[in-house]
This record gives sequence, C-alpha cells and structure tokens, in this order.
Amino acid sequence: MTKQLTPLLLAGLMAAAVVPTASAAPINLGNVIVNGGFGNALTNGWTTTGVVNRRAETDTINISGGNAGFNGFFPNGTTTNPNEFAVLGDASGLIGGNSDSGISTLSQTFTLSSTIAQGTVESYDLRIRFRTVFDGRDEGDTPAGEDIFLATLSALQLFSQSSTIFPNGTPAVASANNQLENDTFNALFTGLLPGTYTLTFSLNESASTATDGGVTNTAAGVDGVSVNATANLVPEPSTLALVGAALIAVLAFGAYRQPELLLNIMGLRYCG
Repeated sequence: MTKQLTPLLLAGLMAAAVVPTASAAPINLGNVIVNGGFGNALTNGWTTTGVVNRRAETDTINISGGNAGFNGFFPNGTTTNPNEFAVLGDASGLIGGNSDSGISTLSQTFTLSSTIAQGTVESYDLRIRFRTVFDGRDEGDTPAGEDIFLATLSALQLFSQSSTIFPNGTPAVASANNQLENDTFNALFTGLLPGTYTLTFSLNESASTATDGGVTNTAAGVDGVSVNATANLVPEPSTLALVGAALIAVLAFGAYRQPELLLNIMGLRYCG
C-alpha cells in the first residue's frame, strides 16, 4: 500500500461524514388539562378538597364589587353557553360566608410519557395559562392571620398571594377594591423530565385569632386553565452515527502523512 491511497480513504470518510441527517422536530401534544374552562362538573378531570364549587359569570360573587365579590372579573358568556369558573373558599353567595378557615384545593394530575408515537421523549416544555382572582377581608393585616392563595405544579410554585392588602371589616360591595388578579397567567417551563405532574390551586384560610383582630375571610376564582405540552425527542441513532463518522474523518486527516497510524488502528500492516 502506498501513501497515495490515504487521500482516497480520507475523501471517502469525509463524504460519509457530510451525509445530511434530519433532526427530530419538537412534537406539540396540545392541552393536557381536562375541563379547564369548567364547562362540566368539577368531577370531570378535577379533584377537590375543602370548599370548592362551580359557578356562572352571572353569580353574585362575580358581579358584586368591593371586597364582597370579584368585580366582574370573569367575562359574560351567553344564555345557552354561560362562562363557568371555579370558586375556592366560599360555599355560596358573596364573599364572607363559609368557610372562613381551613384549606381548599383544586387540582388535576397528568402524565408526560417517556415514549410517544414519534419516538422516545428526552424532555418536555410546558406552556401554562390560567386566570385567577383573589379578594375578601383581612381584619388584622398581619402574617399571623393572613390567608394565602397559591398555585403549584408539583413542587414548583407558580405564584403566591397574601390577603394582607385586603380591606378590614365585613366584606361589602361599597368597600375598597384591592383584589389580586392573574389576567392572564402565562408562563413557559422548559426541560421537564417525563413523569407525573399535578397542577394545584390552593386557598389556605387562617383560623380567627386574637392576633389578627377578628375574622379574615377570602375567596378565590379560577378559570381558563390550560397546559400545552411540547415533547423534545431523544436524538436519532443516525445523528450519533454522523458524529462517529466525523471523528473517523478527523483521525484520517491526522494520519495523512502517517498512513501506518490509520492502518494500525484498522488492524492492517503498512508496507509503504
């Protein structure tokens, strides 16, 4: 074998290294949340604890102002298709009824599979959207007696709101309007591993104590919940093969003036 054969081998290896390989595009799986608009009963897709119920946009708690309601936060639907939303921490009517203490939760669990029809999933990107409103009474305006409304995705906290900004006194339509709103919460979370996740809305109403100066009583509303999932696939084997071919090409280039090096690696004898 002569040195003239080495450039031919190099050319062949370089040609193999530049064979085009299509990388897998992210796969949009759409919304993984069921009944996020609450058009059906809460038992459809959701799990609840404490005091949680479903109401229409015409309900007293939505159309009432001040710290007695949500000040029309949830928009009007139609007579045949009203706009429903979920309420945490209030059984009926205006803010100020039962309950005034305890924890109420609204949650839904979903699974991000490690394999889909298009291949093996390396990670997921989640676009999370929802609308929330939080209002009521905080008599003491101190952390010892505050109510907390928050949303989480498993161990990840999405937001947390405190009732300490709310007016003192019994909830009333004519009172100050200091409600807290997410209109609309919209955030992208990337690189999540396949697995099971739970989206939870939680209202923690503190028990009345002498420290808070009276009764702290709040309610929270939730609507328009969606979690759009995009799957990022594991690189295809052909992509890894391309990297290997490129490595061999580099090795061959280094052996251009020393063909015996490449032949030794290939298990052949050099007779130049």
